[in-house]
Order: sequence, then structure tokens, then C-alpha cells
Amino acid sequence: MRAENDAIDSLLMEQILCFRQERVPERRTNLDRARFESGLTLEEFLETASAQDKDVLNEGLKSSEMLVREKLGQPQPARSAVYLYAAAEPWCIDTKVNLPVAAALARITGTVILRCHTRETSTDLGVERIPTFILYDSQFRELGRWVERPQAVREAMARATSREEKLLTWNPYISGAFRAHTLAELLELLNMA
Repeated sequence: MRAENDAIDSLLMEQILCFRQERVPERRTNLDRARFESGLTLEEFLETASAQDKDVLNEGLKSSEMLVREKLGQPQPARSAVYLYAAAEPWCIDTKVNLPVAAALARITGTVILRCHTRETSTDLGVERIPTFILYDSQFRELGRWVERPQAVREAMARATSREEKLLTWNPYISGAFRAHTLAELLELLNMA
């Protein structure tokens, strides 16, 4: 039992400690509509998840929808549709924390069209870490991207010097405590669009 706990602890720390900043490609990527639309809707993506991962994603979606409604208040004036390409996998901790925020934003605004793609089918777009959200305009020209986790988490993890300090950020993060940061960063991307 002790060896099993040590192995689990080791895997968790590997995930926490391998934090790194991802380089955003210097060139923007373009996409065609067919490739974007070949991705999964949120509902289809949820169907690919294990029962446990699906439950976590759905719970995150509920809390994220409340967060988005609280932040946006009244419905915003209609704007042109933007397309959010999500490179994500349902087993990924960062996906389980952050994809619900992007999905809630898409559901509530009605102008953000979300499609989920695997990391393997997204490497030619410069995707290395998941989730990666790439925002495209109506001509499918890249407007910007968001990678893996919010900046506040990245900075706290970079400052942490011990395992205990890293866990003080990691545990609240995986519980959804930083979703407001994710939302703020996604809204900033949308406002730049």
C-alpha cells in the first residue's frame, strides 16, 4: 500500500512540477471551416469521456455557467461569431478545469462557436499542451490563443520553491478556484477579436 501511495504521489508531483510556459507560435495559423467543423461539439466530447471525467466536466460546466453569467451580467450586444478551436482530452486535469469555462462562455454568449479536437490532430497548429484554445475570426484567421492554465497559476507555480508551496496553488487550481482567471483571460482574447 505504501509503494502504491508513493507511486501516485510521484505521478501527481510529476504533473505539478513539469509546469512550463508554452511558446506561442510566432506565426498565426489559418484554418479552413471544414477542419474546424470536423471537431466535436461539447456534447460529443463529453460522450468520449469516462463516467468519472464526464461528471467532473459537467460539474465544472455548471459552476462555470454561473461564473460567466455573473461576470457578463445582461446579454451583450450581438457581435460577429468567433470560432474557438479547443485542443483537449477529457482525461487531462487542465482540460477538466478550463474547458468548462470556454464551453460556458460559448453557451451563454451564443457568438462563440466551440469545437473540440485532440492534441494529436492539432500539432500542426503548434499545439503542445492541452487544453489549447485558438480563437479564429469568420475567415478562420487566428486571432489569439490560450494555453493550458491561467497566468496566475503559472506565476504561482514558478515562484513556488517547495513541493508544499506548489500544492498550495495546485490543489485550489484543480478544484476550480482559478476559473475566474481563465474566464478573464478568455474575455480579454475575445475583446481583442
